[in-house]
Amino acid sequence: MENEFCKVVTYDGLTVKYAQGPSSRRGKEIHTCYEMVYFMTDGNILYSEYGQRKIPAQTLLLIPKHTYHRIDIEDESKYRRIVMNFGDMFVPELFQEIMDDIHIFDNIPENVMRILRRMISAFDQELPEYKCNLLQYACFIQLLIELSLQKNPQQAIPAETNATLASIIAYIDDHLTETLNEYIIAKDLFLSPSTVRTMISRNLNTSLHRYIIRKRLTLAQQLIETEKHPSLVYQKCGFADYSTFYRAYKNYFGVSPSQRGKL
Repeated sequence: MENEFCKVVTYDGLTVKYAQGPSSRRGKEIHTCYEMVYFMTDGNILYSEYGQRKIPAQTLLLIPKHTYHRIDIEDESKYRRIVMNFGDMFVPELFQEIMDDIHIFDNIPENVMRILRRMISAFDQELPEYKCNLLQYACFIQLLIELSLQKNPQQAIPAETNATLASIIAYIDDHLTETLNEYIIAKDLFLSPSTVRTMISRNLNTSLHRYIIRKRLTLAQQLIETEKHPSLVYQKCGFADYSTFYRAYKNYFGVSPSQRGKL
């Protein structure tokens, strides 16, 4: 199903999308950019390495780059949101203050809401493209500043961590370049293989194998970004051979490793 409507501006490393309908990033659980999502409708569930959490309407979600997350929508035809994607485009201290972890603003301060409403209004006014681009960029800078000023434990609420899930994820991160499956993980963590599988599938809404592959591809992308040649990367990311790595990378990022895909 296509979006019922979708308006996008891209300016100086920032992409802002105002849309209703299914997400074009379904199945892409890890991005190489930072992401903010303002949910305008209910029926959203966030799956992350903290577990799962319902996201109500009028909620702002902040997601760092290279962070596993999946958002399932109860009724995608009604899924209305503003999504902002950006990279390391500003003074690091500005956005790292608020993009250091997954944060959920479910009680958005009024001054932040005014900025979000202004972004929606800019799209609805049908402004000339260059004016809309500049206005969205200016609003985004304001949004970052206001969030950095407003952020505190009462307003930015990380999802609660499940201890067993956290131990499984930490083990995978520590052994990502080694052979990994539910039996190996279960043995070392004194769990049953079914517990390992269930904890991942229930809380991350994906299979253990798929999760491990996504994490390995993310590590590969990070190494490639540091100018490591793809032919030298695959073994550092737990892939048995280059052809397997090449196919997985191209399937996920849409380009070959040498082209450095972006999500």
